[in-house]
Amino acid sequence: MDTIKKLRKYIIVTIIGILFTMLICWLKDFSFGMAEQRMYKILSDAAFFSAVILIGFGVMISISNFGLFTAVSYSMKRFFTVFSKDREEKRKNMPSYYEYRAIKLENNVSGAFMYIPGLLFLVVSIVFTMLFY
Repeated sequence: MDTIKKLRKYIIVTIIGILFTMLICWLKDFSFGMAEQRMYKILSDAAFFSAVILIGFGVMISISNFGLFTAVSYSMKRFFTVFSKDREEKRKNMPSYYEYRAIKLENNVSGAFMYIPGLLFLVVSIVFTMLFY
């Protein structure tokens, strides 16, 4: 069951990458009737864009596993309690930063489900670039 959930993540991210690729192809007026060199260039650009987006989000997930964004999220929660109606009650019940960080760092998520499809799109982009030249 756990492998099915992992596989589902990879499939969803790959579909999102394909949609990004199709969007870029559509924006650049891609068609199979155009010159071969132009077609390879557009496909290379589209696959590279998807690769950069997916790998970038994977890096963001990996960075968040180290707690880089934990201080920002904690400070935002503290800031918004100032404007709530029962702010004193919320401030009393809010954990300290140390407790909040420990809770957040327990739930680490691997960024591999973003890296692997991103690297796949990067390889596709390299192949189309080689065909272009």
